[in-house]
Amino acid sequence: MLQLVVVVIGLDSVLADSQTVFLVMKLLGGAYLIFLGLQSIRSRHELANLLGPAAVTPKSLRTSIREGFLVSATNPKWLVIFTAVMPTFIDHSEGHATLQLATLGVICGLVAALSDGTWAIASGTARAWLGRSRRRLDWMSARGGVTMIALGAGLVITGHRR
Repeated sequence: MLQLVVVVIGLDSVLADSQTVFLVMKLLGGAYLIFLGLQSIRSRHELANLLGPAAVTPKSLRTSIREGFLVSATNPKWLVIFTAVMPTFIDHSEGHATLQLATLGVICGLVAALSDGTWAIASGTARAWLGRSRRRLDWMSARGGVTMIALGAGLVITGHRR
């Protein structure tokens, strides 16, 4: 939500006024997703070692919330979504582009919070099963990388906004 506020306050007006800036942000966002996907595939074995059957020390709720906020606030993937993906859903003929972007961003944030909370509970439950198999961890990392590459490529090759 912190990144949404930054985008809504300033970046939306720049993107709305400049097709070139929007195209550059979109291409950079797509390239970044492709890069992350390739990194995920390349580093899948290291990830399997980190998440393997070794015991993990539990963290306090306060530490978990603080770390979760810092990761979310500094995650550049949200900036890609808010600057390169979400503006494609803005209908400038309806007016109030900033309000449309803010509304979409709040909805996205609420869905992400619900989704992330559900995934956190599910992943805590599934971790023990996944962590017993290095092969499963490799497979998940590789598939996640392929998904990011596909999303990035889709972002790069889709049409321009009018």
